[in-house]
Amino acid sequence: MKKYSLDDRYTIYRREYYRQQAKVNRMGHDMDQPLLTKNQFNNVYEETKSILKMKTDMGTRKGVGNVYQYIVREQAYPISQGLMRGLKDVYQRAGETPNFDRFTTYEQLRNTAPDAVWDVIKDEYHSLLADGNTSSGAKAIIAKIFFGSD
Repeated sequence: MKKYSLDDRYTIYRREYYRQQAKVNRMGHDMDQPLLTKNQFNNVYEETKSILKMKTDMGTRKGVGNVYQYIVREQAYPISQGLMRGLKDVYQRAGETPNFDRFTTYEQLRNTAPDAVWDVIKDEYHSLLADGNTSSGAKAIIAKIFFGSD
């Protein structure tokens, strides 16, 4: 595998960022986060790569994948893909139709979620407490199951 210099990696990142920006613009939106500086990019790249490698080592991923793509997709949308999947599951459990997309902000999600969705989360929380979990443990499990948190 070829080792790229920071300048080479930053050039690849910029190309991927502008490609993702064009895609988001075609959908009628703007990127959620601006282009990173070279130093910011280097820090985010190393962190993202180590997280993906750790998940590969744990067996939850097949390979590291395209690190640049993960970075720019996180910059494109206000909510993560994991959160999107988890929320859709909660809405299905509540019998509600999802009223959001990847461009919906956290604030909009909180303000527009139907009561039935919050009831499902609250019921799961109380069920976890009844099973002997601590409050913080139950919150961590709910964050992982429903909101895609790691």
